[in-house]
Amino acid sequence: MKNTINKKPGSIIELGVELTKDEFQEYWQKASDQATSQVELKGFRKGNVPKELAEQSVDKEKVFEVAAQEAVRSSLNSLVKENDWTLVSQPEIEITSSVDGLKYTGTITIFPEIKIGDYKKIASKEMKEIKGKLEDIKVDEDEVEKSLEWLRNSRAQIIAVSREAKKGDVVKIDYEVNGEKSSDQFILGEGKFLPGFEAKIIDHKAGDEESFQLTIPEDYWKEDMRGKKLDFKVNLKEVFERKLPEMNDEFAGALGKFKNITELKEDIKKGIFEEKQAREKEKAHLKIIDDVVKASKIEMPQVMIDRTLDGLVKESEATWKNSGKSEEEVRKDFEPTANKRVLSHLVIYKIAEQESLNPTEEDLRQEIQKYNHDQASLDNQKFYDYIYGVIQNKKVFEFFDNQ
Repeated sequence: MKNTINKKPGSIIELGVELTKDEFQEYWQKASDQATSQVELKGFRKGNVPKELAEQSVDKEKVFEVAAQEAVRSSLNSLVKENDWTLVSQPEIEITSSVDGLKYTGTITIFPEIKIGDYKKIASKEMKEIKGKLEDIKVDEDEVEKSLEWLRNSRAQIIAVSREAKKGDVVKIDYEVNGEKSSDQFILGEGKFLPGFEAKIIDHKAGDEESFQLTIPEDYWKEDMRGKKLDFKVNLKEVFERKLPEMNDEFAGALGKFKNITELKEDIKKGIFEEKQAREKEKAHLKIIDDVVKASKIEMPQVMIDRTLDGLVKESEATWKNSGKSEEEVRKDFEPTANKRVLSHLVIYKIAEQESLNPTEEDLRQEIQKYNHDQASLDNQKFYDYIYGVIQNKKVFEFFDNQ
C-alpha cells in the first residue's frame, strides 16, 4: 500500500492511498464470496448454488462497493494506528480510481497536537498570590443574619386569611394575559412579575377580580417585547399570611444537631467562609487555565468548535428563539465562548495526561453514585463524558492548589 500524507492547518490531514491490484483482490474476493453465499436459485439450497452460476447472479457493482468500503476502512485504520492519530470526526473519502487496484483520497481531522505552556510555574505564581486573599477573607455579622433570615423565611407557616392582601403575604392567583391563561403562587413584594403588577393585587381580598393594562419596560430581557402593552385579567384565589418562627434555640435545634442559636450562627459563618474561599479558588483556577492557554500552542480543529457551538445553541434555544435573532446570529455571538471552552478543555486534558490525573473506573463509579445512577449509566456516552470531565477538572484543580 502506498500513501501520501499532507498536513493542513486546523489539525486536518489530506491523504492519498493506493492499493495494488493484488492487495485489492483480497477484499474483492471476500466480498464476492459473501455475495455468492447468499444467492438463491430454484433447484438449489441456499449456499449450495454452484460457484459459476452464483457469480453470474450477483450484482458486481454491489460487490465492488462492499470490497471498496472494507479496503478503505482497513487501510485507513492501519494509517491511523501507524501514525498514532485520534480521529475527531468521520473521514471524508473519495474513490478516484478502480483500475488495477484501488485509489482514494481522504480528509481527516485528528486530535490536535498540544504544546502546553509551563502550567506548573503559572499555577504556582497564581496560588501564591491568592494565598493572602484566602487568609484575609472575613464574614460580617450582617451576612450571617441574612442567612438566618433566609432560613427563617423558608420555614414560615402560611395561614389562609380573609383580609386584604399586603406585602409579605403569599397569594394564589389565576390570570389571563392577552387571552393566554395561567396560574401562580408567590410572595407579594418580591417583584416576580412586571413592575406595577403586584400593586394591582395589594389591598384586594380572595375572590376579587381585577382587569388592567401594563407596559413592558424598555430594559426588559426579551427585546421583541419591550414597550408593548399587555392586558391582564386577575382572579385573586387565596391570600395567606406568613407566620415566621421565633429565632431561638428551639429553631436552631429543628435545623440540625445544634444545641442553641449560637452554634447555628457559628455553623452558618463557617459555611459562608468556605463558600467565599471556594469562589476565590475557582477564580484562581480559571485564571490559571486562561494563562496556560495563552502560553500554549494549539491548532484547534474546527469540528470541535462546531460541536461546542451546537451545544451552546441548543442549550439556549428557548431564550434566543424569543429574542428575534436567527440561529446564524446566535452562533456568531457564541463563537468566542465556544473557542474558549475548547481551548480550556484541551489544556486540562493535556495537563491531566502529563500528570496522570485522568479518572479511573473506581473514580467514575463513586461519582456516579452521587447522581443516583447505577453502573449501567456508564453505557450512556453523554453521561459518561460529563462525569469524566467533572472528575478530571477536579483533579487538575487540586493539582493547581498544591503548586
